Formats: sequence, structure tokens, C-alpha cells
Amino acid sequence: MDIESLTAALRDAFAPLIEADEVDIEVGQELGEVEVVAETWTLHLEGLPEAPRGWIAIDDEPENAADIRVAREEAMGTEAMAALVQADSLLGGALRGALTASDDPISVDLAAALRADASQAPQG
Repeated sequence: MDIESLTAALRDAFAPLIEADEVDIEVGQELGEVEVVAETWTLHLEGLPEAPRGWIAIDDEPENAADIRVAREEAMGTEAMAALVQADSLLGGALRGALTASDDPISVDLAAALRADASQAPQG
């Protein structure tokens, strides 16, 4: 996954949220980093293109691992999740791979949710 492909996929998938000024996409070309920034969460991707890793940070991170999914879903909402599913599909699952590589519990939970949504998408 190169930074240009990643940025294009994210901008395409998040276009309605960018237009509504609910999400910003910030690119650190020289550092190989991209961030998707919303009011209650931030997706950080780095190590592009050689070794992509990604983290999701939410404002109210739970102390209990059992509460991760609910906290992430509440922070992100359905529109952002749908946009991430679309971007991950455009990138052939590369977002899932980058999130899983972080070994961060919330990020791994997001990767699992993207994987589940991808498997439920109609094949066409």
C-alpha cells in the first residue's frame, strides 16, 4: 500500500464526511503517514509503503477489554465505519492488515469489524 493509493481511497470513501466537515485527512508524505481525523476518533497509518501499521484512537477509550467494541462503535458511528469498509475494499484489505500489525486492542477490534463487514458484502 503506497501513500498515494491510500490517500486516494480514503478521500474517495470519506468524501461525504469530508464535504460535511466531519472528517479531515492529513498526509505526511515525507514521513509516510496518513491520518483520518474526526471529532471523537483518529485513525493513524504509518510506515508506508514498506511496513504499514495503523492505530485507531478514540476519545473515551475503555478500561475494560470487554467494552472495546461498544466504545469504538459509539465513537465512530455507522457512516465512518461504512467509509472505512469501502476504503479497505478499495485497498484490497490493506487497512485491516495495517491495523492488525499494531497489536493494539482497539485497532485489532476495528480490523476484525472490517473483516466481518467485508465478508458480508455482496460479491459482484
